[in-house]
Amino acid sequence: MAVCRMGIEYRPSHAEEQYQKTEHCLGIVWGNGGSTNLFNLLCTDGFTDDIRTNLYFTSQVNAKGAKAEVANHTLPFGAKPKDMDPRIFHVELRHREREEIFDRLWVVINAPETHANYTNRVAINSTNMAWTLTLPPPFASIIVNGNTPVDPEPPIGFWNDSGVWHKPEPKNTYLHHNAPFEMRSKPVTGGHGHQAMYDTNGLLIETTIAAGTADFVSPDGPNSARRHRNFDVYPYIRALQLDGNPVRSVSAAIGLGVVDAPTNLDRPCIYQGDYTDSYIERRPVLPTGKR
Repeated sequence: MAVCRMGIEYRPSHAEEQYQKTEHCLGIVWGNGGSTNLFNLLCTDGFTDDIRTNLYFTSQVNAKGAKAEVANHTLPFGAKPKDMDPRIFHVELRHREREEIFDRLWVVINAPETHANYTNRVAINSTNMAWTLTLPPPFASIIVNGNTPVDPEPPIGFWNDSGVWHKPEPKNTYLHHNAPFEMRSKPVTGGHGHQAMYDTNGLLIETTIAAGTADFVSPDGPNSARRHRNFDVYPYIRALQLDGNPVRSVSAAIGLGVVDAPTNLDRPCIYQGDYTDSYIERRPVLPTGKR
């Protein structure tokens, strides 16, 4: 367990004060009766006795409602959260005699099921990665006219859409941070697919988390929405939460409301850590290069 400093570029368009001013996050897996001592997370070299005596923490559950002082610097885990619905605290480090906030921290307490479901999926995905080598390489760039991406594989006539990729589309989701355009390959043998994200200039984004990745289940296949969600989307969101990102999924019901399909997060991510890295290892950005 370690406090992680922000490693993902801010999205200025997200004006939430806690997001804009908080650079640190801590991901924890819930345990019955558990707690964490916030003072022990500080680097206290050079602290004077005055600072040691007068520093205190306040917290807001879910970054909403009134701030409450954290007794004896110890933040209790509280009630057990549900899978993919962590308890999110926004913590401020303050001084009793000054109008000054020394630092801010997100504390994200995840359900044991979140950790178990993620690690089980990683174990399953680690046994065979050969499917990623069957995916088509994405275009290194696409043309953008104004704010409109141009299809690099335009169909020949109305019926002859023989391209490997679907046409590019605008995209605005925190799942890929600040990427404005997306292309998805058509499913290959086995129902796998590839996703590519492009910047405002039409250049392929290769840096996660904005980049697109391989999909074990293409969302384009028949009856594939639920499987794509379970195999590709849910593990990704769980990894982000376990890394301490203060996020929850935002979903759109599809298929007459039968299938819950996460399409966004409720705020941008701030950190890519070990869990997200392990996800990317099993969902690589460019398993077959680019063209």
